[in-house]
Amino acid sequence: MDYREQALSYLRLHGPSTPTQIAKHISKDGMMAGAILSELSANTKVKISSIKVGSTPLYFLPGQEDQLQKFNMHLNEKELRAYALLQSSKVLRDMTCDALTQVCLRAIKDFAVPLQVTYENQQEIFWKWYLLSDDDATLEIKKLLEPPKVEKPQAERDDKKIKDEKKEEREEKREIKKEKIQPSHSIVQSTLQTQSQPTQQAQINDDFYSLIEHHCKEKNITIHSSFLVKKKKEVNLIISFTSALGEVKYFCKAKNKKKISPEDLSTAYLEAQDQKLPLVLLSSGELSPKAREFILASLKGVLFSQLS
Repeated sequence: MDYREQALSYLRLHGPSTPTQIAKHISKDGMMAGAILSELSANTKVKISSIKVGSTPLYFLPGQEDQLQKFNMHLNEKELRAYALLQSSKVLRDMTCDALTQVCLRAIKDFAVPLQVTYENQQEIFWKWYLLSDDDATLEIKKLLEPPKVEKPQAERDDKKIKDEKKEEREEKREIKKEKIQPSHSIVQSTLQTQSQPTQQAQINDDFYSLIEHHCKEKNITIHSSFLVKKKKEVNLIISFTSALGEVKYFCKAKNKKKISPEDLSTAYLEAQDQKLPLVLLSSGELSPKAREFILASLKGVLFSQLS
C-alpha cells in the first residue's frame, strides 16, 4: 500500500485530521505528508478546511463535511455566535444582519455557504447552513422574502377570490432565481499536479533532452522511454543501468533547474511511486541543503545525479 492510500485509509477511519496526525500514521515527516495531501487535494480525493486547528487546516474526505462541526471550538467567540445563529436559522439574509455578523459569516467558509438571489430585479446575498440542501434553502429564502399573509374577513376573501381568478390567467408567477457564488476559499495551492504523459515515439527535439541523452551515453544508461513535460525545463524518463544486482530499471525525473528543492523531490518521488519504480533525479543544478537533508531523512534509496 503506497503512502497516498495509507493517508486515505486513515481519513476513512478517523475523519478530518491534521497533517501531523497523518504523518505519524504513515511514518513520514510533516513535509512528506504535506506533499502527499497536496497531491490528493489537487486530484479532488481530499478536501481542505478553512477552519484551522492551531495553525494548520484539516484534511477530510468528500462526504465527511458534517464531522467538521466537532471542531467548531476552534472558531473565535464572534465567529462561534454567527455559526450558532446560522445553524439554528438555516438561512440568513445578509442585509438584515449586523455588520459584525456579516464579517463573521464570510470568515466561517466551512459552515456558511453564500447564495446570490435575484428578487424584484435586485441582487442580494443570503447565507445557508452548509448541510442544508439547495431545495430546502430555496423554501427558506421564499419565506424570508414573502411576508406572512394577514387573514381577512370571509366577505373580503370571497370578493378577492373572484378578482384573483380573472387576474390569474394574465399574471405570471414570480420566480426566485438562485445561484451559488464561488466562495474565495484560501486553499493551499498544490505544487503536485499529476502530469498527463502521452507516449512519445518520435525523437524529442529539445536542447535539454539532448544534454540528458549525452549524459546517459557517458554513464552507460539505457533510455527506454521519455516524456517531454516542459520544453527545455523538465523531462520524465524510464531508464536502466547495470548495478551489482544486475540491470535495474528506474523512473527518472530530469529538471533544468539551478537548485532542487524538497518539493521537487516530493513530486518526483510520488511520480516514481505511480510507476512502481525507484527514483533517479537528474538536474543541471544541485540539491539545496534542505533537499539533501530531506533525502537522507525521508527518501533513502533515491539517487541524484548532476548533468555534466
